[in-house]
Amino acid sequence: MTSTYDPQYLIPHLGKYFTTVSGSKYGITWEGTFTGRPNIEGCEVQCLVGLEGHLFEEVLQCLESMPIDRRERYLTETLQKYGQEPEQGLRMMVGFAPQSKKDFYFVTSELVSVD
Repeated sequence: MTSTYDPQYLIPHLGKYFTTVSGSKYGITWEGTFTGRPNIEGCEVQCLVGLEGHLFEEVLQCLESMPIDRRERYLTETLQKYGQEPEQGLRMMVGFAPQSKKDFYFVTSELVSVD
């Protein structure tokens, strides 16, 4: 299935909060920065995507094993093609602008609400 969701189009997600099954609450400020986790608080969000279980496993394997030069291109193509709007029941993956952090992606547990 090919997606029409654009992970880099952040405007609909600005000012929203995402709560996970583990009780964590993350947000994207109106300025497009991440909130809710101290070590990446204030990082500029570059992309946001919801992941189904099978895609989550594939993406996680990529993050753990693929060389960084291939990883970025693979993730961009895969998330553009199969990523979904972050919503209840999906895991959320946040990509950060390269100048924000050494680790470019953050993946949450399953979402229970988006407000």
